[in-house]
Amino acid sequence: MAIETVGSVGAGIMGNGIAQVAAVTMLKVVMIDLETLVAKEEIDAATRDVALARIETSMP
Repeated sequence: MAIETVGSVGAGIMGNGIAQVAAVTMLKVVMIDLETLVAKEEIDAATRDVALARIETSMP
């Protein structure tokens, strides 16, 4: 069985590095971060949505 998708819980230094290495090796990457804060009721869903709208990807 081949691994096709990697999940990373958290988008900090380690989670970001894991996601980067996995993506470069042609794996699909799923990152979970803001949902944990919503689940813990540290932020609400509307705040999460506004934060996600501010995030974009870029290539150097």
